[in-house]
Amino acid sequence: MPAKTDIISKFHEIYNRVFLLSLCAFVIICPFLKKASKVILIFSLSLYLCAGIFSFRNILKFKFADLWARSYKPMLIFFIAVIISCFFSLDPFYSQKLIFNRYLFYLVTFFMGCSLAKNSRALILLIGSIILSSLIIGTGCVWDKIFLNEPRLFTCFNQSINITNYLVIYMPLLFSITIFSKSKYLRLVATIVFALLLIPLIFVFSRATWLACVISFILVSCLKGKRSLIIILIVLLIAGFLMPAKVKNRAMTFADTSTSIRVELWDRGIQMFKSSPIVGTGLGMFEKLMYDQKYRITWDSPTTLVHAHNTYIEILAEMGLMGFFAFIFAFSTFLNLFFKLLDRNFDNFKWVILSGLFGSIIASLVLALSSTTFILGLQDAVMFWLLFGVAVGLIRDKSKEIASS
Repeated sequence: MPAKTDIISKFHEIYNRVFLLSLCAFVIICPFLKKASKVILIFSLSLYLCAGIFSFRNILKFKFADLWARSYKPMLIFFIAVIISCFFSLDPFYSQKLIFNRYLFYLVTFFMGCSLAKNSRALILLIGSIILSSLIIGTGCVWDKIFLNEPRLFTCFNQSINITNYLVIYMPLLFSITIFSKSKYLRLVATIVFALLLIPLIFVFSRATWLACVISFILVSCLKGKRSLIIILIVLLIAGFLMPAKVKNRAMTFADTSTSIRVELWDRGIQMFKSSPIVGTGLGMFEKLMYDQKYRITWDSPTTLVHAHNTYIEILAEMGLMGFFAFIFAFSTFLNLFFKLLDRNFDNFKWVILSGLFGSIIASLVLALSSTTFILGLQDAVMFWLLFGVAVGLIRDKSKEIASS
């Protein structure tokens, strides 16, 4: 009969593998299969929470008590602000529903990302899954551009997906692997996939996405050194001259219908904020109040526009200054910790991931100026909070290592 410890150890190993495989499956399919990705996400989070609640010692190499002891307080403060906004909501029941349908997922996924940062094998599988998902997105977009002759890419293999959000999350990470990784094979694969994603990046015709990616590429290049920065600036200038006329015209045109609609949506969001500046109108109230005649925009649209197309204005409208400053505090604290550790020696693989995620977070924050991102749905938003958690986990592990040395 095998010893009890051997049985427990084997069970832990299987449990760990099932969790990682389910998480990888979510990362790969989340851009394409909404219902299936939600089921897999719930399964992954259930495994994660069970591992913590029952304090299995070797599952994912973390203990739940240790996780909360080293928890990221700014994220908890933001979640508290989310809860408080429900008490003052114009429709508390609807706001509570959004906590359970969205924000609770974001919180648990964030802490799961923090835990993954301590597990090298988990990080390898996560990056591999992101590369594979990026490859599918790039291939599908190129297919649609060639065979469907799509003038503006919103589809992948003729299926509508939120391309812009995935581009700003994945491309800076791939760019970081391309310039920082010491693994020739990994660098080659990342370079090929990055080049493939340039097609949807160009033909998505999203000015905010272009700006977000360019800023992230420049900032990640700065981490490499002046030489890399000069090279990327030259490449960007040459690319700008070689772009098709339609791309140049789109980049230089600001006074168009989409801008006018956004300005009007922002105005409605500011009106909502002014009606309750401290705690906001309540979680999810922007999308409800847009059906109200008082806030409905004047532009004719086949569907009702229910989001502000500006994450910051939507947070101000729904959670007021309380939620807005809690949100900003979560990211400013991360950036402050990141810049403090720039002169420290990191393991190459972890530095590749951290620098890439730094670029992804910056790009997402820039895109948020023109789009409602990472507070909607359980696909790209969950990916963002998962990777933000990984970035915070890597920072905290390094800080802990420095403090103990």
